[in-house]
Amino acid sequence: MNDGKRTGKFLTGNNRWMGVAFRAVLSAGVDWFIPAHVRGGNLDVLRRARLVVAFAWSLILLATFYSVFLFWMNSPIGVAGLMMGNGVAILILYVVRRTGAVFMAGNLLTASFFCVLTILACRFGGHGSLILPWYATVPVMVLSTVGRRSAVFWLAVASSSLAAFYALDYTGYSFPNDLAPHHYKLLCLLAWIGLIVLVFAFAFLYEAAMSQTLAELKSAEDGLLREKDFSDSVIATLPGVFYLLDGEGKLLRWNKNAEHVSGYSPEEIPGMQLLDFFRGRDREIIKHNVEVVFTKGQATSEVCFVTKDGTAIPYLFPGKRVMIDGKLHLVGMGIDITERKQIEQQIKDYAATLESKNLALEELNEAAEAASRAKSEFLANMSHEIRTPMTAILGFSEILMGSVLDQEQFDAATTIKQNGEYLIGIINDILDLSKIEAGKLEIEHVQCSPCQVISEVASLMRVRANAKNLSLQIDYDGPIPQTIQSDPTRLRQILINLAGNAIKFTEVGKVRLVARLLDAECDEPKMQFEVVDSGIGMTGEQIAKLFNPFQQADTSTTRKFGGTGLGLTICKRLAGKLGGNINVKSTAGEGSTFTVTVGTGPLDGVKLLDSPSEAQLPTHSDRKPAAPKTKLDCRVLLAEDGSDNQRLIVFLLKKAGAEVVVADNGQIVYDLALAARDEGIPFDVILMDMQMPVMDGYEATTKLREAGYTGPIIALTAHAMSTDRNKCLNAGCNDYVTKPIDHKKLISVVAEYASGQGLHKSGNAPVA
Repeated sequence: MNDGKRTGKFLTGNNRWMGVAFRAVLSAGVDWFIPAHVRGGNLDVLRRARLVVAFAWSLILLATFYSVFLFWMNSPIGVAGLMMGNGVAILILYVVRRTGAVFMAGNLLTASFFCVLTILACRFGGHGSLILPWYATVPVMVLSTVGRRSAVFWLAVASSSLAAFYALDYTGYSFPNDLAPHHYKLLCLLAWIGLIVLVFAFAFLYEAAMSQTLAELKSAEDGLLREKDFSDSVIATLPGVFYLLDGEGKLLRWNKNAEHVSGYSPEEIPGMQLLDFFRGRDREIIKHNVEVVFTKGQATSEVCFVTKDGTAIPYLFPGKRVMIDGKLHLVGMGIDITERKQIEQQIKDYAATLESKNLALEELNEAAEAASRAKSEFLANMSHEIRTPMTAILGFSEILMGSVLDQEQFDAATTIKQNGEYLIGIINDILDLSKIEAGKLEIEHVQCSPCQVISEVASLMRVRANAKNLSLQIDYDGPIPQTIQSDPTRLRQILINLAGNAIKFTEVGKVRLVARLLDAECDEPKMQFEVVDSGIGMTGEQIAKLFNPFQQADTSTTRKFGGTGLGLTICKRLAGKLGGNINVKSTAGEGSTFTVTVGTGPLDGVKLLDSPSEAQLPTHSDRKPAAPKTKLDCRVLLAEDGSDNQRLIVFLLKKAGAEVVVADNGQIVYDLALAARDEGIPFDVILMDMQMPVMDGYEATTKLREAGYTGPIIALTAHAMSTDRNKCLNAGCNDYVTKPIDHKKLISVVAEYASGQGLHKSGNAPVA
C-alpha cells in the first residue's frame, strides 16, 4: 500500500515536472519568434504576440494533418486550401519575427483561417458542411490575439457568412461534395475531433499565455517593491538632506537625516514647506530657484539651512525636476558644506598671507635684480675702464716690438705685451663667469670639425710647450666623426685652458691630448677629450675644491704659477652647456688627467674618419702664404676722446696709408660727418667710440642715420658683452671692434668698408 502511494506521488510529481518542462519548452519556442523590443515592452502586447505565434503553429499542425487525409481521400482542392493557409501562417510567423506587428499579424491570421474555412465549406456541402461549426472559433481567436473591436468585426463577418450559406441553400443552390460517402463520414469525425482539439488547444494556450503574463506581472511587481524598499533604505541612509516637493512647494518625502539636522519631528514636518527652513535673503534665493527648477529643469542654491533652534548651517541644495504620475515634482539633496566653507576661509587667509609674502618676495627680487644690474654695470664699467688704457698699452708695446730695439728693450716690450694680454684674459674670465651665473652666456650649436678644433689648440699650445722643452702629443683613439653639432669657440676655450694648465704645471715630460668617440650607436653620442700631463699632480682635498670659483689647489700654486682660479670653473660650466662634463683624476707628484665630454648631436649620415692623426693636419708648407700688408687709400673720421688711444689709432691708420681726422666727442663727429657729406667729400669710414663726453657714440650714430647719413660707421668699444654688440648694431653701426684693438683686424675692417664690400656683408645697412 505504501509502495502504491509512493508510486502515485512519484507519478503526480513527475507529471507536474513534465508539465512545467513542457511549458518551458513551449514558451522558449514561442518567444524565439518574438523580437526583443516586444519582449521587453508592454506585457499585454507580449501576451497577444505569444498567442498569435502559438495559434499560428497550432493551425499549421492541424492543416498539415488534414492535408494528409484529404490527399489520401483524393481531394486536391481541399489540400490546396489547407496548404494556402499553411503558407499564410508561416508568413505571419516571419512578420512577427521581423517587425513585431502583433495587431496586423493577428488580423492576418484570422483572415487566413476564415478564408480556409470558407473554401472548405464551399467544397464539402455548404450549410450542411462539417466546417461551419469551426466559424465559432474565429471571433474567439481574434478576441484573444487582437482585441474586442476586431472580435466584433470578425463575429459579424462569420455570422454574415453563415447567413449567406443558409440563404443560398434556401434558394436551392447546391454545393458540391467530391468525397465518397465513407470518406465524408470519416472526415466529419476527424473534423469534430479537430474542433475539440482546437478548442482545448486555444484554452491551453490562452491559459499558458495568461499564466506567463501574470507571472511576469508578479515578477515586475516584486521588482518594483524591491526597488521601492531599496530606494527607501537608500534615502533613509543618505548623509545629506533629501526632499521631494510637489508643484506647490509642499514636502512630500524626506529622509531621517532631514529630521535629525532640522530638529523637527516626523509629525511636524508634513505641515511645513521648504521655505520654512530658510531666512532672509536665502529664503528669496530658494523661492526663486524652485521656480527655476520647475521651468528650466534644474538649479543649485548655496544658502544657510536654519534648524528648529535657529542654528544656520551652510548647505548646497541642487534640485532637479522629475515627472511622477504625470505631475511635476522637485527632488533635491542638501549637502552640508561647513567644512568646505572653513577650507575656503583658510584658503583666503593663506592667500592673503601669500600675497603679503609675494609682495615681500617681489621687493627682494627687485633688490636682487637691482644688485644684478649693479653688478653687470660694474663689470661693464670695469671692463671698459681697463680695456681702454690696455688698448694704448698693448698697441704701443706692439709698435715698440716692431721697431729697432736691442734685446733688453725688446724683452721689456714683450713683457709689457704679455702681462697686458694676461690682464685682458682675467677680465674675459670674469665676464664669462658673470654671464654664466646670470644665465646669459650664448651657446651656439653648429657643424664643426673636432679635428680642426684640436689642430688649432695644438698649433697654439705647441709654442708654449716648446718654450718649456715639453712634448705635446695628439692622439686619436678610434674613429672620429668628421663633424659634430657643438660650439667650436667654447670647445676650443675649454681645451686651450686645460692644455695650458697642463703645460703650466708640468716641468719635465709631456702633455697628451687624446680624443675619442663614445656611445656612437646610442641616441646621445658624446666626444671625449683627455688632457694628460706628468706634472705636479694634486691630492684628493685639492681636487675637491678645484672647480670652485677663485680657488686653486693651494695658495703656493697661486704664488708660483699665478692665475685667478676661474678657468676650470668656467670650463666645467661650459662643458655642461655643451651637453657634457669635466672630471679629473690625479696623484700628487705623478700628474693629472682631465676628461671632458661634450654632446655631438645626431651622427646619422656623418662620416667617421678611421685614422685621423696630427699628420693629416695642414703643415707649415701646406698653409697659404701670408697676405700682403693692407694699404689704405681713404679718409677716416676717428671719434675717440682718449688722447693715448687717439695717438695709437692715428699712428696705425696713417702708417697703413689713410688720411685721419680726429673728433673728441659725438657732437663734433656729427657736425664733421654731415659737413663733409654736404661738401661732396664724405669720409669713407667713421670709427666711432661709443663712450664719449658731450654726446656718446650711440646718440651720434642714431642722429647721423636719422639725418640720412649712409656711410659706414664702425663701433669702437671697450664693452665686451654680447648685449653691447647688439646695442651698437641697433643704433646704426655697420660693424663692431672691441678694445684692446687688434691692429690687423682694425686695418682689415677699415679697408673692407672703405672699399664698399663691408656694406654688402654686414647685413646691417644704415638707416636712410
